[in-house]
Amino acid sequence: MVRTLPFSNLYSHPDKPLEEHLIGTAEIALRNLNSSPVHKIADFRKEALKKVLLVSGLCHDLGKATSYFQTYLLGSKKEKKELRQKPETRHGLLSAVSAYYAANCQLANEVEDGEERAFLSFLAFLIVRRHHGNLGHAVGEIFISSKNAKLLAKQVESIEEKKLVALNAHLQNAGLIQAISKPLLAEWVASVKDDLKEHRPGLRRLGKAKNLIYYLTANFLFSLLIDADKSEVVLGEYMSRKELDFDASVIDKYKTILNFKPTKINNIREKAYQEVIKQPIDLGNRVLSINLPTGLGKTLTSFAFAFNLRESIRQKRNFCPRIIYALPFLSVIDQNADEIEKVLTCNGLKTDTNLLLKHHHLAEVYYREDGNEFEPSQAKILIEGWNSEIIITTFVQLFHTLISGRNKSLRKFHRLSGSIIILDEVQSIPSKYWLLIKNIFQLVTQELNSYLVFVTATEPLIFERQEVQ
Repeated sequence: MVRTLPFSNLYSHPDKPLEEHLIGTAEIALRNLNSSPVHKIADFRKEALKKVLLVSGLCHDLGKATSYFQTYLLGSKKEKKELRQKPETRHGLLSAVSAYYAANCQLANEVEDGEERAFLSFLAFLIVRRHHGNLGHAVGEIFISSKNAKLLAKQVESIEEKKLVALNAHLQNAGLIQAISKPLLAEWVASVKDDLKEHRPGLRRLGKAKNLIYYLTANFLFSLLIDADKSEVVLGEYMSRKELDFDASVIDKYKTILNFKPTKINNIREKAYQEVIKQPIDLGNRVLSINLPTGLGKTLTSFAFAFNLRESIRQKRNFCPRIIYALPFLSVIDQNADEIEKVLTCNGLKTDTNLLLKHHHLAEVYYREDGNEFEPSQAKILIEGWNSEIIITTFVQLFHTLISGRNKSLRKFHRLSGSIIILDEVQSIPSKYWLLIKNIFQLVTQELNSYLVFVTATEPLIFERQEVQ
């Protein structure tokens, strides 16, 4: 006889048990991390990142266990209106405190270095505290006011111990090492104000060093958490990828069907195309460049190269990268997307949204998979999370994902890992941003195992010539 754990009688959302949401979020986040080719970021090994993410997922809404939040959630419209603005119903800070101490316990056998373990535990605190908002200055998150300290104690006091015991049983069954009880929560909220202050010198040192690796680590984990959180609520499950096998031959077939006439310009285009796709691919080179004058078919040529690179990575690295194609102007996105759709369609591929996605602020909120159209709320989550194999988007969308603290933008940050990122018309980027772009893309390609392809007629010196293949 299979025994099931008792229900905690706590809810995260109307009709959704709190334990179901916490465990579901952790599972989706971990599946996304496991599918990423990231082995480590700086000195943070993947196993350590998994533990941080597991704890963050399992604790991210633990603060909803308070009687204040449960009364608000299950109350009438009138009661909700009255309670919505009351600080007692907030759950982010209490959830973050739980994640901070639970992460330290979870990492005890994985990370021997005390300073590294403390930093990763702080990351769990940071991403959980801000999972409904934007990431700000990390040093500012250290300070917990006396008012908030009293509020935390009040919230813990309101938790029904029997319900927390049942919730804790589910969380430990899902892999949480640290047992969470009401007395222990009371100890944590009494200590956290002083414990967090110990991170201040270390974070200030990191800030002065201007080392982007910690920025990258925080954004990567934050992205995995918030994408999983939103996906679990709206979709209720992990969305598997549609990994299809294809290379530049799909574009060759398309060109054959079009039957281009052997004019002078078409002959030049074909010569340029052949030169690009016949170039040997060295997977050790992470930054690549395709230099073609305007009018020589950059779209088909760059996608043909990307398809070959994708297939080479799939065969030799046992990972299938997404292709993210970014352009500076909205006016050509639809045109390029339509052309790639024709390429895929003529090769018998069903161009549902999970294969080919256009994403910009004016794009239609529409998502289809295997002929099934998703509801607008679900489509929005899937589109903004870049759940597709080929994403055609704007520089604005891409750069806001790379260099931003906004929740909405950072949701798709983790999709950059293992991706082939194509920057078309890269010369349109103002020179004042070149150094920043170079620094952030160096990290993304090295630490997130990604590839960057510049497509341009006049290559800007964002990277030194010897750094580009």
